[in-house]
Amino acid sequence: MGVWIIVGVTMMAGLGVALGMYAAKKAAKTDMAPASLDDFNVTTAQEGAVVPVIYGRRRVSGNIIWYGNLEAVAHTQTAGGKGDESEVTVGYYYYLDVWQAICASRGGMQIVEYYVQDDKRTPSATTITLNDGSEPDFPSEPGEHANRIPDVAHVFFKRLYLGENVTFVPTIHYTVDAPLEDSPVNHAVMEKGLNPAAVIYDMLLQAGAGGTWINLDKFNEAADYWYERGYGINVELREQKEIKKHIAKVLEWVGGAFGVDEEDKFIIKAFDPSEEPFMELSDDNDDFLDFTITRKHWLDTHNFFRGSYIDENQLYSTRTVSCYNPANIRLVGRQIPLSVDLTCFRDVTTASKRLWEIMKHESFPGANLTFKTHMKCARLNVGHIVRINHSRYGLEGVDYWITRKDVSEIDRNELTFQAEQVTSKLFDDGYVDSGDPEWEPPDYQPQALLHQAIFELPYNSSFGRYPAFVLLAQRRTAYENGFVVLVSINGTDYTNLGTVGTFSQRGTLDEDYPSDTPAIDDEVGILYTPARNDPVFGTISREALFSTPRIAIIGNEIIGFQNVTPEGESSYRLTGCMRGIYNTPVETHGAGSVIWLTTLADNVVGEGEYTTFGQVVPGSNFYTKMLPKVGAKVLNPADATAIHTVKAYKAAKPWSPCRVEVYRQDYFTLHIRIWPTNQTKQGAGAVAAENQTDQEPFLWDTDTSFEIWDSVYGVHYWIIVPYGPYYGEYSMNGNFTLYMQPRREGQYLGEVISIDVGDEVGKSYIGPVA
Repeated sequence: MGVWIIVGVTMMAGLGVALGMYAAKKAAKTDMAPASLDDFNVTTAQEGAVVPVIYGRRRVSGNIIWYGNLEAVAHTQTAGGKGDESEVTVGYYYYLDVWQAICASRGGMQIVEYYVQDDKRTPSATTITLNDGSEPDFPSEPGEHANRIPDVAHVFFKRLYLGENVTFVPTIHYTVDAPLEDSPVNHAVMEKGLNPAAVIYDMLLQAGAGGTWINLDKFNEAADYWYERGYGINVELREQKEIKKHIAKVLEWVGGAFGVDEEDKFIIKAFDPSEEPFMELSDDNDDFLDFTITRKHWLDTHNFFRGSYIDENQLYSTRTVSCYNPANIRLVGRQIPLSVDLTCFRDVTTASKRLWEIMKHESFPGANLTFKTHMKCARLNVGHIVRINHSRYGLEGVDYWITRKDVSEIDRNELTFQAEQVTSKLFDDGYVDSGDPEWEPPDYQPQALLHQAIFELPYNSSFGRYPAFVLLAQRRTAYENGFVVLVSINGTDYTNLGTVGTFSQRGTLDEDYPSDTPAIDDEVGILYTPARNDPVFGTISREALFSTPRIAIIGNEIIGFQNVTPEGESSYRLTGCMRGIYNTPVETHGAGSVIWLTTLADNVVGEGEYTTFGQVVPGSNFYTKMLPKVGAKVLNPADATAIHTVKAYKAAKPWSPCRVEVYRQDYFTLHIRIWPTNQTKQGAGAVAAENQTDQEPFLWDTDTSFEIWDSVYGVHYWIIVPYGPYYGEYSMNGNFTLYMQPRREGQYLGEVISIDVGDEVGKSYIGPVA
């Protein structure tokens, strides 16, 4: 009895086993019946699946096309006590004939080993019969409908042991070796796989190309280079694609180019950085009809690399190698990872060597060229190295790989090329197995801050009326994990206040930022370029905009921001900008102005109990040094520049009134009503006068007085507002301007505001006017 399955191959199936239960020692004497063939499930049989093409050595799963001739051998145990002993069947050992398809036929294909439920077994002529697809033989057990399955490698197991008490035909995997021993390409068979040039040559033949269509000399040149590098590859093709896409994948693995020569024969070119330039071009010789150059930013490079490969010493499972460029990480300030497919390699040494080669190229911001030239360069092809001299761009003897050749304007005797800098020449050829770095990470020493500043905060609900200062520190690298703060009242004797962990980001505006944007600006935004994009500020919700203590500082204005969007090569635009935080003045900021982005956290020092270090900054002025630290290492104070700060006592200054109403009762009599700004409520600046309502009572600063004068007589009056909005009279005829300045504790002055008052009787004039 047998079961037929349509020929096909599937991906690796899941592994499992159904275990029959042994009878206990005191088991019943009833014997267990064996399973029939109909009771068995098939794990790997799929109609219409792709038959894989194998180059080199790969582990693949077989696809069952027939099974039958089930044999069950009883497993018995002695049961019962003394005088009542008997043999009881507690299970069965199962054997089965199995026929499986493996892969497309390759000349000389061999099975190195096979796995039944991950139990590795060595093939032998007594247990396994292999047909590599070229032989006429096929098993007779399936009966009259069996055939030799031409061009498909298949295997027949006679009496394959399945296990005890199993009810399925198990998954079988094969380590298949498919060499290209008859290839005319040099070094076709290598120690750890096949030469990439030989694989591409065979792919072309299988796609229908004739041998005369291929420039064998160019293939051998590439083959010699890859043989020297040890880049033997092992390929399993399961997708039906254009042949050029399969070739492109091979060249991506090992580094190379594919094209045609002047005789329209197929050629390949290995990217060998030690190769001499094919030709040299110079603007002095009028070689360029057009020329452009672009350079990557460091942030466009990668510095941490992981490569996946197949490890032949770990049952051909997928493993990972890694390497990194610590100099790039230190410069950029963060890891920029890149995952690389190296599954064509089956050993850690080859995978590591290739990953290091990729790392040295991808972690350096090389330049790319696009240039147009004349027919002098007709023989220049993809993969060639060209040496470029161009005085305008400061290029002298710089080597570039040709990556693209455009002949669409050849009727005008013009050719266009794209080229990429040969950065590999800047590095040695070293690598380390398993991706462990060749160099030890340096013993990083703290460096002086890239930029630093101190900003005195106005009154706010967090720090009150005490002088409070934000320490703005832009670190040079991402390795500094904080900075020590030293303070002195004379610039000589410093006191160590402790360590701050909050760094800030400094930049410059790329364009003007006007003062007439909405209080919450979602349209214009702030375009700026940071000195370093560190720390990184991301986008937050609109709700978080009103509660997250992160701010931008430009001039005297404090601005909250919601959205951070990259723009251009290295700039960012801040939108959702909440202007005039803490009632700071909304100003126009010109291009080139300095902008600081920071979070109010442990970087605020001052005299108040809520600041980081408490009452430690006495006097009207002080000196500060900020010393970056890496681990336990701290910058030498002699290497830090001190900042001299003179206190402006911004927090002690009263805010200007949020609303003033002047009502002209008659020609000479005015009624004045003043609402001092409530300093306990934060928002997008002070509430505009026209948005105030007549709600009573208003909240106000209860310790504020106002000095009032006019544009006509200039006589000053003092008005004290101890308990609420002020109501009073003022005598003045005609048109004039009324000025008002808040004063607190008799010494701290706020900003002067003004209200333009007309002569129309019965009209209210509302301010303040900015």
